[in-house]
Amino acid sequence: MNWVLSVLTGETQLNSADRIELDRDQIKLDHDRIELNHDRIKLKRDRVKLNHDRIELKRDRIKLKRDQIKLDRDRIKLNRDQIKFS
Repeated sequence: MNWVLSVLTGETQLNSADRIELDRDQIKLDHDRIELNHDRIKLKRDRVKLNHDRIELKRDRIKLKRDQIKLDRDRIKLNRDQIKFS
């Protein structure tokens, strides 16, 4: 499978075996132009920042272990009608 990488100077054909290294400040991605398959992505916890107003998560795609969750009481707002326990 080949991917097309658009660069400021043009386009480059990449083979899936090729490796690209980019610094954080060199990358700008528009969220409406990106589709990512979850089986191809590994994100390290300390490198990821997510804004809650830009994220939509489907219930059936999320698996969280109890020891992986830390919530600050002052950052949580839940409405009674939005909470369901099974």
